[in-house]
Amino acid sequence: YQRRVREAVVSTQSTGDTETPSDSAMRHSPSCASEDNQVSMRRMMEWQDELFRKWTECHEELIKNLVKHHDSMYKMIHSELRNSNGKRPLPDEEEVDVDTYHDQELVKWLRGHGFLEDDMKKVLREKFFLDDLLKMVTYDDLRDLDLKAGPRVRLWKCIEQSRQKMSNGVS
Repeated sequence: YQRRVREAVVSTQSTGDTETPSDSAMRHSPSCASEDNQVSMRRMMEWQDELFRKWTECHEELIKNLVKHHDSMYKMIHSELRNSNGKRPLPDEEEVDVDTYHDQELVKWLRGHGFLEDDMKKVLREKFFLDDLLKMVTYDDLRDLDLKAGPRVRLWKCIEQSRQKMSNGVS
């Protein structure tokens, strides 16, 4: 009987027929069964059809919900990974105390080059050390700092000048 139900389901899926598993089972049931048994069997198959229909509806709804959830998760992750400029997201707006920052040499260097405290905080928020800034940071890295173009260009110019001095052996 279960084999016939599976065959009916596969047959329905492949041919597009609307025959339910119980219709198929009824077609294959022995004709010598008593009328009471056939009525009981018909009720049981109708109950089975109802369960099968509900299972199919639930399965379809589950698939739809999974697709919606997947799409919303994708959109959320994508939006978190990019800000409006297509760059990486800005770090949390944690407050940076310039006077207690872990690398006072960097703070002194930034102040010495005339950077405003707000711009300094944007650099310090990334937890750089002066050595990181002078040896490894690229111009693209500076774009991610949320600095206005003017301070960003001036910072890059200061970095390049410091690198030039280091390569010439000047401290």
